[in-house]
Amino acid sequence: MGQWLIFTDLDGTLLDAQTYRWEPATEGLTIIHERNIPLIPSTSKTHLEVEDVLQKLDLKCPFITENGSAVFIPQYECLSADDTDERIGPYRVKILGQRREQVLGFLRKLKSEFNLSIRSFSEMTLKEISRLTGLSQDEAIKAKERLFSEPFILTQKTDMASIRDYCEKHGFRLLRGNRFYHLLGDSNKGKAARYVKKIYQADQQKGIKTMALGDSPNDFEMLLEVDQPVLVRKYDGSYAKGLNIDKVYQTKAYGPAGWNEAILKFLI
Repeated sequence: MGQWLIFTDLDGTLLDAQTYRWEPATEGLTIIHERNIPLIPSTSKTHLEVEDVLQKLDLKCPFITENGSAVFIPQYECLSADDTDERIGPYRVKILGQRREQVLGFLRKLKSEFNLSIRSFSEMTLKEISRLTGLSQDEAIKAKERLFSEPFILTQKTDMASIRDYCEKHGFRLLRGNRFYHLLGDSNKGKAARYVKKIYQADQQKGIKTMALGDSPNDFEMLLEVDQPVLVRKYDGSYAKGLNIDKVYQTKAYGPAGWNEAILKFLI
């Protein structure tokens, strides 16, 4: 087998769920830099938010945004991705989900059909988003600039199972993240990881070994797509429930320390 290709969730995994810091993962990140291993963020964040993370971590690589809705490939990456849909800034973009206008239109239909009492990002002020996420105002601006999905909170108790089924019947998905529900098209992190694997395999002379690290149910499809899945322990000491894979490695440490633990275990 050839080089590793690693997919990683951000919040709660590579980044601390409370502080968004990554310092406990420094040793693993250093190994990845030294070996020039592609590290592919796969996150609910927007492309503007991911750009900030990549800059801080000195990473230059493709990335997956808005829970698998799109793959962003830097134009300087000589990867065989000839089927991308458009260019956004310095990226070739493969769109796997729905554009935000369609998502917002379906959200309005959901609110009417189920008499939902919710508040979504498009309705929130920057101050509200900052309060709910702990982001600065500048960071909240980038979090609000979504292209393919819409996060929201419930303002009254609601049975979400029937709503989730309704979304799937109409070509949409409803995900539960650490802080918000996310409405998006029929895409997920697993489909996006499969696409990235395909373009890397097309450019490699040898095969690739794949690893994915995540902490939440919205990471499960991604973990199912790789040779070595890693389930990172949560801040409260628990693990996300519902993942049935025999070969999954569950970290003892939580957040970025757990991420670092797994990288050292499999790369050293």
